[in-house]
Amino acid sequence: MFFINEPDAGGHAGNYYPYTTGYRNSLAASDGYLGQCLSAIASRPTFADEDWLILVTSDHGGYLTTHGAAGSGTHGITVPIVIAGTSVTAGRIPGLSYNFDVCASALAHFGITVSGMEATARDGAAETARPISAGLAAYLPFDDDFDNKITGNNVTTEKVSSPAITAGGRIGSYCDIPTGSYLRLKNSQSLAYEGGDKSYTAIVWVKMNQVSSGDPAILANKNWSGNAAGTLLCAGKLLYNYRGVTLNSGSGNGRLDIGPYHVEDNTKWTFYAISRWDDGTHIIYQGRSDGTLNWNALTFDTFVLKTTYPFCIGQDGTGNYGSKFVGGVDDVAIWTRALRHEDIRRIYESGLAGTAIGDLLTADPATAVWTGAGSNPSDSADPANWSCADEESNPLPDAIPGLATAVTISGATTFDLADGKGTGVGSTSRRSRTAPASTCAGSA
Repeated sequence: MFFINEPDAGGHAGNYYPYTTGYRNSLAASDGYLGQCLSAIASRPTFADEDWLILVTSDHGGYLTTHGAAGSGTHGITVPIVIAGTSVTAGRIPGLSYNFDVCASALAHFGITVSGMEATARDGAAETARPISAGLAAYLPFDDDFDNKITGNNVTTEKVSSPAITAGGRIGSYCDIPTGSYLRLKNSQSLAYEGGDKSYTAIVWVKMNQVSSGDPAILANKNWSGNAAGTLLCAGKLLYNYRGVTLNSGSGNGRLDIGPYHVEDNTKWTFYAISRWDDGTHIIYQGRSDGTLNWNALTFDTFVLKTTYPFCIGQDGTGNYGSKFVGGVDDVAIWTRALRHEDIRRIYESGLAGTAIGDLLTADPATAVWTGAGSNPSDSADPANWSCADEESNPLPDAIPGLATAVTISGATTFDLADGKGTGVGSTSRRSRTAPASTCAGSA
């Protein structure tokens, strides 16, 4: 076991956020030390016959230039936990882990069971990769209009006052929201979410000034009042003596606030993602314009996602909150499931490179699925007997307007995106329309 002090010193000297140059340099130096250690282990003559477990964590997090122990919320207790070894399951560690869990994990590696302690032996959980399109309920790229490009779920966009499509977005054009304006996603309160109506993901690119007073909503489906149920991404909540972007989740009887994140100046687009897993984990991500992706997490088991209010962009769910959001939003998307960390990073990095979420959807794999009454797909060439689904045979959302009008299925004929039907057997690299879930009998 060894201890590296550079990150602690770098945080105290400048700032614990990883977009501070001195702190980032201290992390890079620490990574180099760890690399030397791993190289030494791997060079042991008997390494191939040994069963190593590598555990990496920190004794605390940080907030501004302090440890964050007093009044810093989640920053002070957000630490990295990395577990590696031949006996470790690759994937996200479920739930919320703590640095003392590495002790239980090390003991478990030697066959020692821990009882009567808060510490828990941790392992990864394999996660099945799903197409980005799976569970996507709303997508607003704002390239030419305000429309939700995912049709079939009755979620439509309503403009309130004078939001405007404006050139100069993160990707193409964007939605400019002046004072008193916002967008309402009508009927979004009727969406069904995975994980017992508790798992979701929302993503938005934002350009705005640092909020100096008030706490306007960027994206919300709740009454921004006390412990009200629902979720809200706040543009400028005052927490722990600093004002910044914060995630609020409510249950009706309690609340969770994670943040705040420093706001970049109004010439830069910043990426935000919020997600909730069915194990209770809430995560807020911030992707900076320099390529740095940060995240912060806590658990909140009693969270209630569904409310009587629709999702609004630039206002709370009621549409009447006093603090008004002013700024720009781009490439907004809402899923009825929690996206994997890898998917959120992919969307962020693609956005930095100028690739919209809609462009990622066209790369999703799909499968020709027999939906006819017959038992043998080869018996019929009727396009009405075919539809398109993802790799797990889940029906895909409707095609986004503007994609190619047709796709070719390997070894077969053409799929028509206008109808979402075809006569082929195999796979395609394009999305297609939804077939009724009850008629998707399986992959051909």
